[in-house]
Amino acid sequence: MTQQIMQSKQKLAAAQAAQGAERQKMMTEHMSMMQKTMGQMQAMKPRDNMTPQEQKEWIAEHQKLMDTMMGQMMDEHHLMMRMSCK
Repeated sequence: MTQQIMQSKQKLAAAQAAQGAERQKMMTEHMSMMQKTMGQMQAMKPRDNMTPQEQKEWIAEHQKLMDTMMGQMMDEHHLMMRMSCK
């Protein structure tokens, strides 16, 4: 999951550096990657046999990943807003 998030972050960085139609194409690809990853993360559940400490650690890691996703979504939103203002 972490690798997927990093790949989508790289795609967003490439979109930020691109212009015109290429930027739009990369933004579309990034949005698709984010949608896929978000769906997978929503389906994730802690294993049934986890100890309370393992569950706590799992939740903390999942929250960290979700925070990273939200940051990317905000960066994407800001880029889209800049694009629409031009």
